[in-house]
Amino acid sequence: MTVFYRDTMLLSPSGSSLEMLGDALGFPKIQLPEGYKKSDMRQFLKDKPLQFEEYAATDALIALEWIFRNSWGREVPITLGGEGARLFRDHIMTARVWTTDEFDFHLRGLARNIVDTGEGKRIKKKEPRSNTTTLIARATESYYGGRNECILSGIHHGPWYDFDIAGAYPAAMSLIPDPDYDQPRITLLPGPLPREMIRPEMLLFAHVSFTFPDEIRYPCLPIKDSSGRGLIFPRSGETWAAVPELWLAQRWGAEITLLEPTEIIPTRNTFSLADGMRAMVQERERLKSRFGKKSIEQTRQKEMNNSVYGKLAQGLSGKRSYSPRADRTEEVGPSILTCAPLAALTTAWVRALVSAMMQSLYVAGYRVASVTTDGFLCDACSLDGLTTWGIAEAFIDGRKRLGLDANLWELKHAAQSLVMMKTRGGYGLGRIGDLPLPIARAGYKSSKEDTSEALAKVYLERRGRVVTEEVRLPTMREYVRHEADGTGKIQRKEISLDYDFKRCPQKIWTETIVIQEKSYEHVSFDSVPWGSIDEFTNAREVIDQRRDTPIKSESDLKHALLRVDRHTAVKHAGLRMNKNVAISGAVSVLRGLRAGGISAPWFDPDVTSGKTVLDKVGAVFGVKLSSNDWKNAGRKERQKQGWSLIGFEREVVELELTEKT
Repeated sequence: MTVFYRDTMLLSPSGSSLEMLGDALGFPKIQLPEGYKKSDMRQFLKDKPLQFEEYAATDALIALEWIFRNSWGREVPITLGGEGARLFRDHIMTARVWTTDEFDFHLRGLARNIVDTGEGKRIKKKEPRSNTTTLIARATESYYGGRNECILSGIHHGPWYDFDIAGAYPAAMSLIPDPDYDQPRITLLPGPLPREMIRPEMLLFAHVSFTFPDEIRYPCLPIKDSSGRGLIFPRSGETWAAVPELWLAQRWGAEITLLEPTEIIPTRNTFSLADGMRAMVQERERLKSRFGKKSIEQTRQKEMNNSVYGKLAQGLSGKRSYSPRADRTEEVGPSILTCAPLAALTTAWVRALVSAMMQSLYVAGYRVASVTTDGFLCDACSLDGLTTWGIAEAFIDGRKRLGLDANLWELKHAAQSLVMMKTRGGYGLGRIGDLPLPIARAGYKSSKEDTSEALAKVYLERRGRVVTEEVRLPTMREYVRHEADGTGKIQRKEISLDYDFKRCPQKIWTETIVIQEKSYEHVSFDSVPWGSIDEFTNAREVIDQRRDTPIKSESDLKHALLRVDRHTAVKHAGLRMNKNVAISGAVSVLRGLRAGGISAPWFDPDVTSGKTVLDKVGAVFGVKLSSNDWKNAGRKERQKQGWSLIGFEREVVELELTEKT
């Protein structure tokens, strides 16, 4: 006997309950009698065994009926996403009159090959075609997630408005023409990216170096942080990129250089992704008309529609998950839709649109507080009249392909003031009309009051890391290995709510806000892009050394930035990095004095003793120096590594140091 495990929670819309499923099915869930709680079902069983059995059996029957109703006659899917992927592929195959193999061959660039497993078996496996191997590899390098950044941190008074791109990913997918893998390709050689040859709808993925002009506040070419801290958008660097963002960067005057040959892939005048998505959008509209806008039926279809993009990208980012069949953690494999070129272009289109609108808002004098994948918080109440260099117009055309209207932007939330923390973290205070307040928790959850005011107070009153708690259901691993009973447990952990420094703070000030008749002060600031990914990495290396100490005042932040400047200066000077960067700075001065590159009125290399120098420099830097430090500073191999006074301005003034030219 083969047993397949299916979880109804994964086959119903997020946030739905068994009671909601029962109501939608006309099969209502039985309510607990008065005086009994879900946390003590044993008492219910003991007192009323027959009612307990009816209650438990009805729950199971609702789950079973939901599965039957939504997958009758077909194999039961594992998740809503998997079902959405199957429907999407079926729609495209019907429109193109393709078999499954033809779908993979023409759209995904895969062919069925006979593969030797190395265990004496030969199996059929889908692999890249000979003429798509390089393309798929480059597209995989160019695939990134959404743009997520906190632009302003601290307290910021508005009013503020939260806009989202309506149907961002379906619209972006509809912009991508079908690849024509068999037609001759244009090869671009290393050197400046030719502006006249690039169009945003092309299939092009390139390894480039780039430099943006200083006036660009929101550079649009991402670099993935190697430590898993997300995407960073510096002014210059090297990265892999897809054509929509390369095209936008050129419109902004960025210097872009191809670092290796790359190909422009021809396309057909057909849009299979748009055809498949249009059928699913029409089905959602039908369900909405029949059952209502907030019905669980249309919500289920909406989530299947939204999951299609994720299935295009499944298996590209190296995510891992637990396999109950193998009882181990394995890398998530591709789905039936996975296609690196199509996934990379989809996300690049969405990032390009939010980046373009943010830059346009900045040029028009507006502020942007944060960006989260397909939307942003800004202090403009309308986006009318703002240019996006043609990208918004392209999205509107994409919406029309799906049979949707031209209303691209949705106003989702609004607030009079914001308390901003970090990426995906910030709370709105003071409602505007009937719009809900923006609330982004940055991973913080609590069983206590969770109004926007209460959450903001947790941040403003923190003294270090904060404790977050949530009810967590057992994982599949716990079911398999420990026979978990399905009961939720409260999980607690400590997290930091401090700024993540994905951008460099500037314009630092102290702002005040009143919450529930109590006044709060907190350091507040704007931010600019880092010059390079190395600047971000250096900053986080320094900040993380004291991550348990919150940054709440101007002096806290300025001291942290001073430590960053000193760390950077010491690193550039080739000095050994000490936990106390002041030691490295003092050693840098010793090197410069002994090499004759730094002078001071109190220092004469022929007269002044080493002890005098060590005592004076050590006292000013607040560190203890030894005779070995003086000896090592005189070694030629150490002096060749150089020295730096940058980041130690106060000490330079106090010691009256001058760097010789």
